[in-house]
Amino acid sequence: MIGGQRVWLLAALGFCAFVATLIVFRPTSSLEPYIQRTTHAAKERLGFHDEEDEEPLTSAKLNDKTQTKTQDGKAANVVLDSLQPSRALEDDVYNSTLGFEKLLVINLPDRTDHKDELTIAGSLLDIHFDFIPGIRGEDVPDKALPPPGDQRERFHDGNVGSWRAHMSAIQTVLQENYTSAVIFEDDIDFDVRIKDQLTSFAAASRALTQPLKNSPNTYADPTLPHRNELNSSNALEHDLSSTNSPTTAPPTYSPYGDNWDVLWLGHCAALFPKPDQPIPQARYTIPNDPTVPLWGYNNSGKAHDEKPEAEYPEHTRVVHHARRMICTFAYAISHRGAQRLLYDLGVAAFKDPFDVALAIWCEEKGTCLTVQPQLISLYRAPGAMNKDSDIHPNSGQEQIREQGSSPYIRRSVKLNMGRLVEGQEELIDQYPDYDAFRSFDGDDGDSGDGVEAMPVR
Repeated sequence: MIGGQRVWLLAALGFCAFVATLIVFRPTSSLEPYIQRTTHAAKERLGFHDEEDEEPLTSAKLNDKTQTKTQDGKAANVVLDSLQPSRALEDDVYNSTLGFEKLLVINLPDRTDHKDELTIAGSLLDIHFDFIPGIRGEDVPDKALPPPGDQRERFHDGNVGSWRAHMSAIQTVLQENYTSAVIFEDDIDFDVRIKDQLTSFAAASRALTQPLKNSPNTYADPTLPHRNELNSSNALEHDLSSTNSPTTAPPTYSPYGDNWDVLWLGHCAALFPKPDQPIPQARYTIPNDPTVPLWGYNNSGKAHDEKPEAEYPEHTRVVHHARRMICTFAYAISHRGAQRLLYDLGVAAFKDPFDVALAIWCEEKGTCLTVQPQLISLYRAPGAMNKDSDIHPNSGQEQIREQGSSPYIRRSVKLNMGRLVEGQEELIDQYPDYDAFRSFDGDDGDSGDGVEAMPVR
């Protein structure tokens, strides 16, 4: 018996030594400076101060500090939970699902390239994506189509498959009883500072949709509760802003507020609401945002003629109610919004391609916010352009793209993926602040590719 105990003791000691070796030689992430700054800023916001002799918080230690357990035993990341005496709901934006309950990615099973890229991106930024299978239009039986029933004559298979895939994702929100979720298409990209960006967006969302504190029937935007009685006389004279944000009632369920249906985070076109339309009018500006490119680049590929640069200074992001939206690269949906959308667009009628139908629904019925420039963008990978779209599979034909790009994303996680996985400190900025026009026309003697490598900040 004693001999058996000795064997078990030696085995346990050997295992501990092996684990210690892994910890000692664990490679550090090139995002550690960014994580340390984010952690320090959050701690200051919560009233914590580092001691002078405190050991620096690395990404490995941050992971250790933020690991908790859910009731079913699964690991859940809650950033800075152990550092907060009473964690505010607003700080959930820094968790691994960006303050939503789930992040759902629509991914056709044969597009393993897209799944690989997003899996790596999530691992680099502590973001957890759940993938749900995309659907091809030819696999949707005619008898499953809602009225009017003529979709096969009006749309091609790509539109039908896209519509059904989004309906299935929305259905998942209800089946799993999620309070909220973001639904992504799988060919998207975002800035490595996405959690900082969404923290500002969440403040904007609360300001635009939450009632004022101690006044449950009053809103900072007087046009919000009276969308069917709008006129120019009851609109705000000035934009709301991160510099004069109203004090709203604390949210109960979401750091983004409790009174929204859709948060349209990724698109390829958007317009500001007009006073003569039944859409809430207020806007919320985020000035001096270093993640916003200079207006001079203006390469978003937008289908509309909106020119925010005519109204706002450089490095300004604007959050507003959705109008004339195109493309559904990413949108958050609340539980209430999922119920309404699955009925209206999945059961009652299928009259338009999904992004058009969602845009019309937002204007006519929903409480939907969006942001310009967009936070989530379409990524165009280098190589054959005919692989870009699964909805329009023949687009691009035999053309070759020399360099990848993501409109309006400065420090793209996908363009920097090779650098990040190798632990490099220098990240490519697609849209450096200086010489916005010369960097693309090549007059300064460079390659004209419009990118620059710079340190993580």
